[in-house]
Amino acid sequence: MTHWTQRDMIGFDVESTSPHPLTARMVQAALLRITPHGEEADALYGLIDPGCEVPAEAAKVHGITTAKAKQGTPIRQAIGKMVLKFDMAEKFGIPVVIFNAGYDWPLFRAECQRTGIEVVPQPFILDPLVIDRKMDKYRRGKRTLETMAAHYGIELSDAHDARADVRATVGVMRALIHKFPALSEVGLQEMSTLQRAWYGEWRDGINQHWASKGETKRVEGEWLWPKEGT
Repeated sequence: MTHWTQRDMIGFDVESTSPHPLTARMVQAALLRITPHGEEADALYGLIDPGCEVPAEAAKVHGITTAKAKQGTPIRQAIGKMVLKFDMAEKFGIPVVIFNAGYDWPLFRAECQRTGIEVVPQPFILDPLVIDRKMDKYRRGKRTLETMAAHYGIELSDAHDARADVRATVGVMRALIHKFPALSEVGLQEMSTLQRAWYGEWRDGINQHWASKGETKRVEGEWLWPKEGT
């Protein structure tokens, strides 16, 4: 079988009402299947009506106001379509690429619970942020999607639009594979185990750094499973 690094990938990104994944509501999502050549083989993308107000602070980030969100697909219908896509990815072993997956995946699961839709078995998730932190540990500077896309020469012309963010995220993942050939020697199951461990190393390291400076903020929880309220 062709190694996952040479197969299609499904990118996933959402825009939402809050930075807290367990209570945020989706207002836009993109779920794109992208070939190794960067072509979209399948696409699910659009506005989502969460059935609630969009805070002004969130709208300033992504430009989606309450009035604009109300033009989107009702949340339960949108989640139902996503479930079908993730179910397909899990069945066929297609990796799902999510930048900072510890936000988007828990948010998706929370929306499933709120809308009464059964959560699909978790597909194999690849998180370029977690992987980059480990593979290029000592690089200075921020590691937002925008800065990482610029670092790896990936176009991101419309940041905070879900579709643009997905394309950049998958592009960064492909760039990581190219820069770090060792990734091509690891299977998807092992990648899942490694990413959990790498996230834990980063979490403990950043917490120790903050504590040494007398700061009280902390990162809690595990990769894909944030602590309630974070």
